[in-house]
Amino acid sequence: MDQNHLPDFRGREKENKKLEILGIHPFDRVDPINQGVIFDKLVATSVGVTVRRVTYQDSETGIIYAYITNLPPSIALGIVVLLYKCCWDVKEVLDEFKNKLGETKSWARTRNTKTC
Repeated sequence: MDQNHLPDFRGREKENKKLEILGIHPFDRVDPINQGVIFDKLVATSVGVTVRRVTYQDSETGIIYAYITNLPPSIALGIVVLLYKCCWDVKEVLDEFKNKLGETKSWARTRNTKTC
């Protein structure tokens, strides 16, 4: 599949990923939407897929996150971070439900899942 026709995706970079830095996208550091964004780099995977690595520091915790996305540079970096955070929050809620119900899969069909 041509990488120009890949569906949009977002995800956290795994520590063992080896990405080659191809360039840095300039962005408006003064724009409040980009608060906390440190870098927007164009990187390539080991199989030659080009993606963006958005590096962000959470102002509340000080934790630095690296997000990988193929969303175009026209999407504000703060929006990329917000999209990832929203997805992560949903995943955490689903995981919490799964754990409280004692299930091993989010799509479980046991009696326990259906009655809770």
